[in-house]
Amino acid sequence: MPEKAALITALIMERPLCMDCIVARATATPEDVRASFLRIQHVLELRRGDGERCRTCGAIGTVFYLDRPSG
Repeated sequence: MPEKAALITALIMERPLCMDCIVARATATPEDVRASFLRIQHVLELRRGDGERCRTCGAIGTVFYLDRPSG
């Protein structure tokens, strides 16, 4: 599971993605992704944007992302 969380972290740090794209790119289930989000939230600030565009498929809806650290 930690490897999956690391992959999902890398994916959403790169660009905001919808759940479908995270699932597809991480070869995970939605439940895996949600469990990984819980792990990620202990360390980083997970952001959720409603009504935004997924940067992979272009769908408008809910996307998930992490802010890049400054510096």
